[in-house]
Amino acid sequence: MFDFNFLLLLTTKQHIHERECAKFPITCKFCFKQLPRDKLQEHTDPSRGDCARYREWCKFHKIGCNETVERGKEAEHGDGAVEVHMQLLLTETIKVKSFSESYKRNTRHINKTTALVTQHQNSVEILQARVKDLENDLKKVNERATHSPALEDSESVPRQLEKLKT
Repeated sequence: MFDFNFLLLLTTKQHIHERECAKFPITCKFCFKQLPRDKLQEHTDPSRGDCARYREWCKFHKIGCNETVERGKEAEHGDGAVEVHMQLLLTETIKVKSFSESYKRNTRHINKTTALVTQHQNSVEILQARVKDLENDLKKVNERATHSPALEDSESVPRQLEKLKT
């Protein structure tokens, strides 16, 4: 009688080994060369790898070129895409210039606004000092009014103080 559990266990162990073993041979997706799993990263490394068909983004990718280029064929791509790359550079330069001009305008606006805020802060401080002086003057008037023997009408003093306040 055949043991299916043993076959299942054997198949599972084989799959785990294939997935995890550093020496298990796998195929490079660029050049289709078979090599041990632990060598694949080194083989396809952009700066040190030896995969002749490894593809990476064109150096103009950051400004819009969507081509991938095989290792060693960067110059060939560059020669064939000069017009496209120049258009991308022009577009990017226009964006940078526009941003720079906007930045300068915003900086001038911020500087003017800062000057106005400082001016208003100074005005507020002057007005606060003036209010404090007026409050002190009002206290003095109030003290004189409440201690003055010449004032006989006690109801007129609060009214006079109220008029002074307003």
